Amino acid sequence: MAEPTPSTLELERIRALRQTGLVNNRSEARFDRLTRLAQQVLQAPISVISLIDEHRQWFKSSQGLDPGESERSASFCRYTIDQDEIFEVTDAREDPRFANHALVQGKPFLRFYAGAPLRSRDGHRIGTLSILSDTPRTLSAEERNLLRDLAESVESEINHQDSEVQQEALQFAQALGHAISNAQAHFIRDVHRKSAFEALLADLLDLTGSEMGFIGEVLFGKDQSPELHLIAFSCRTQRESVQQFFDRYAGQQLVLSNPNSLISQSIARGESLVTGNPQTHLRPNIVQPLGHPELSAFMGVPVTYGGEVIAMFGLSNRPDGYNLDLVDRLKPLTDTIGQLIDADRTRRRHQMAQLELERLKSSLDQTLDCVFMFETGGLKIFYANDGALKLAGLDRDALFTTRADQLIDPAHQTKFQETIKAMSQCTAPPKTFDTRIVNASGAMVAVEVFLQCFKNPGQPTHFVAIVRDISERLKQEARLRYLATHDSLTNLPNRALFLDRLSAGIDEAQRHAAGLCVLLLDLDNFKVVNDGFGHLNGDRLLIEVSSRLSRGIRSGDMVARLGGDEFAAIITTAGDNDEALMAAERLLNLISQPVNIENEEIIPTASIGYCLFPDDGSDSETLLRNADLAMYQAKRSGRNQIRAYSSDMEESSREQLHVLQRLRSALENDQLELHYQPQVNALTGEIIALEALLRWHDEVLGVMPPDRFIPIAESSGLILPLGRWVFEQVCKQVARWHYQGRSVRVAFNLSPLQFRQLDLVTNIKKTSARCRCPVHLLEIELTESAAMQSPEFAKQQFARLAEAGFSIALDDFGTGHSSLSRLGRLKVNKLKIDQSFVDEVPGNKMHETLVRTTIGLGKEMGLSLVAEGVETEAQKDFLVQHGCHVYQGWLFSPAVTVSEFESRLANGDWTLADDCRPAKGL
Repeated sequence: MAEPTPSTLELERIRALRQTGLVNNRSEARFDRLTRLAQQVLQAPISVISLIDEHRQWFKSSQGLDPGESERSASFCRYTIDQDEIFEVTDAREDPRFANHALVQGKPFLRFYAGAPLRSRDGHRIGTLSILSDTPRTLSAEERNLLRDLAESVESEINHQDSEVQQEALQFAQALGHAISNAQAHFIRDVHRKSAFEALLADLLDLTGSEMGFIGEVLFGKDQSPELHLIAFSCRTQRESVQQFFDRYAGQQLVLSNPNSLISQSIARGESLVTGNPQTHLRPNIVQPLGHPELSAFMGVPVTYGGEVIAMFGLSNRPDGYNLDLVDRLKPLTDTIGQLIDADRTRRRHQMAQLELERLKSSLDQTLDCVFMFETGGLKIFYANDGALKLAGLDRDALFTTRADQLIDPAHQTKFQETIKAMSQCTAPPKTFDTRIVNASGAMVAVEVFLQCFKNPGQPTHFVAIVRDISERLKQEARLRYLATHDSLTNLPNRALFLDRLSAGIDEAQRHAAGLCVLLLDLDNFKVVNDGFGHLNGDRLLIEVSSRLSRGIRSGDMVARLGGDEFAAIITTAGDNDEALMAAERLLNLISQPVNIENEEIIPTASIGYCLFPDDGSDSETLLRNADLAMYQAKRSGRNQIRAYSSDMEESSREQLHVLQRLRSALENDQLELHYQPQVNALTGEIIALEALLRWHDEVLGVMPPDRFIPIAESSGLILPLGRWVFEQVCKQVARWHYQGRSVRVAFNLSPLQFRQLDLVTNIKKTSARCRCPVHLLEIELTESAAMQSPEFAKQQFARLAEAGFSIALDDFGTGHSSLSRLGRLKVNKLKIDQSFVDEVPGNKMHETLVRTTIGLGKEMGLSLVAEGVETEAQKDFLVQHGCHVYQGWLFSPAVTVSEFESRLANGDWTLADDCRPAKGL
């Protein structure tokens, strides 16, 4: 049995779907974001955007369900697009329509379905936004509203492409519309058809960037073979030979009739011809006229009207060549050529003004614009094409009893009537202006009107108004205005809008003698996420943080993204320090909730600074600067902190900047130094290893302790070149000792930022090889908290370091709250017991327990142990008693220079362990 023929409405629906350009295209991030959002806010395991074609359902985006397609007849969504409201199935097993469905009986064992129809710009239901679950469920009213809102967002994405693409398409459409309107206007006011087609050809060359072109009418010769009678032909080139050719033939009535030519082939087939090499389509006996310009690309488009080819236009030598997509985009212009050719034939056949007008009406009925004709006196409408009837929402009988000014927005009527009066008195030329039409339902439609008064002879007879709906153009302009004030990634207000709102908030606070809070927030170690997980996941984290911040502010407050990972907020509800601190703590708590990235749990943190109006500043620039100072103070205080602005921060900031400048200069001028602190076997007193520690004595600042300048280096990013310098110095020194016969193992510290570099292992292997340093004598120390910030990444990075031959120590162990399961997965060789625990033993029961537990844990896992910061014999004895035999600290020695270390060895004050000593005879 043959399938039923699709209805006209269904054909229009399918055409609308195809016009979106989305069918069979791959998944896009803009739709994936919406399905993920639907999945999250409606708490559904599956979320799908489906497009419904003639015989199939196709997934544009899916979460929780494999992408693909299925038969339309077997889909849930076929029911959704048959209605305007949300279609809901609370339990598919109990619904006879779906009980035997493959996805109900088999994986994923669907029970619940809810889908909202998606409409094209013309209102056709082309697809659905659906959520599905394997458990029965009923949507609440709020959830139905959420699903409907999300569906509208999907529709917006379907109907609005990227702003730059939209702008290009809009400009092309506007230029196309202008060319059509211009040609129609020429045709209406000029009895000679040539000028209309020459104007249209000129616009067509400009629109496509072609060098040459022609428009011709198809007529039949005596033998009934088709001939192309050129109406207009032109070129856009400065080449003299080409100009001479066109000048030679410009005044002639050219007829192209060779049946073997490119043009005749296209006319005979009624098909557009696009070629990048026209010579391949010419038969050997086709000879172009003497002096004809060389063709590098050609597009010939036959114009069909009334079921027959009546005209043709051709374009050539476009730099980008031609394609069938361009043919489709020029379809309105192709139709216009057909309409104008047909109208011209009518004009020539009848030579009667009334019949000429009627044929023009028939042509205008098919144009893209709306056309009204009305009297000059009473402004009574006597003609409207189909588009005009649709725009007004009236049938012909109702419209023809309506005055033209009655369709105009009342707010614009006076100006419209003044324009009509001036044109009727022959004192005004044709005019184009924007206004609003009031349709039968009372809705306002934004339009552009081209208005012309016709006279016979010299006396006004009637007006012709060509009206174009510009609603989409205005929406696009509004969208561009939105993009100018909002961040494209997070949709939060951007810096410009933030400053504007802050100025307005200050004015409002001054009028009411109230206060407000300006809060600045910067994510900690965001570069680590970008480098470790990629910029796409970095963007996802920014979007999640933006969502959390938006949820964390109250009505009347505002949060904005200033750029990168920096956010700002205006808290109008915080008039004093306590309220501001509460607001900052609320935002910090929201941000610090875990986030899953690449199946790994990440806990983001942030540094927050805030200041108050009017106490800390009376203008937006001062408030933003002071909040920035407070934020950087929070970052330098260890991150994941909140700081309120205080006046001494400016001095502190200047001081820290000065330290940074001096440190950078010291690094560039090799004014830094490494000292080495021994790690000692407590039982034998022998040195088994050294730890390299950075020391800086500045001629201006004096002796700078590491806990003062290292945080500044980390917050500024200088820690990376600083870390590279330290490693290279260690490699050179270890290589020198090794050459001298001393196999001394040296430990050095990695900063969290260094550790997260993806090329870390490659770079340090290159450096050690260049310095001829054995890697087995190098021991990398990383703090436990840095390793646990991203356990999965740490596992992979440690494995790469171990494979390269490096030894790995976990520094400050006991302070990072590691779980045993995570610690056991890391390729660690040594645990270093944190000094803060050693300081309190013996005597502090809790710390004694922690130290004993750590020692026992290390032994169980087969790890070496080193205690840090040992300063007393009692501490050493306690460690030895419980099984930790290696320590470092001032009890034995502080960190010393290379020369002092070597001197003490030479004097016999210190002894190296057997495996570190030079071989006998060396």
